Amino acid sequence: MENNDKALVAKIVSGDREAFDAFYEKHFQKVYNYIFVQVRNHADTEDLTQDVFMAAVQSFETYLGKSSLSCWLFGITKNMVRNWIRSKQKASSHFEPLEEGVPKHDTVDRHTPLKHIEYREFLCDWRRKLDNMPSESKKIFYMKHFDGLSTKDISRKTQRSIGAVKTDLYRTRKTLLHQPCSA
Repeated sequence: MENNDKALVAKIVSGDREAFDAFYEKHFQKVYNYIFVQVRNHADTEDLTQDVFMAAVQSFETYLGKSSLSCWLFGITKNMVRNWIRSKQKASSHFEPLEEGVPKHDTVDRHTPLKHIEYREFLCDWRRKLDNMPSESKKIFYMKHFDGLSTKDISRKTQRSIGAVKTDLYRTRKTLLHQPCSA
């Protein structure tokens, strides 16, 4: 299989359009499905899928055949999605809160006044829930979900084990999701 993958890549690198089409047809649906599960938006999924194949084309010359072409492409896909999610998280975490802790008007994606009200209520409710959490749990949650830090980085910053950080994040998420809304 690895020799077939290397041969296919060699054909693609040499400009064989049919080889690329075969590669694209074979892997498109798997790449698209994986991205859609992560992103949950067809337009962004289509863009990211095209970006993955563009990155693959630009990287074919570095393919060494140590893993299957599918695994290599999946690695590119995972990295592309991870970077996209991080960029979205960073963009959403760079808002200046108002007194109530709600982002400024220009950072909120709303389609109707009702959506705006629902969004404000959602943010205020989550802020109240977080405010009722122990300070260390709240700090870890913010580091992970608003600062985009990895569990390993949080572990270093808080001087807690990775397992303790993961457990704290799990418990905080569970509490946030299952705690009744406060008034």
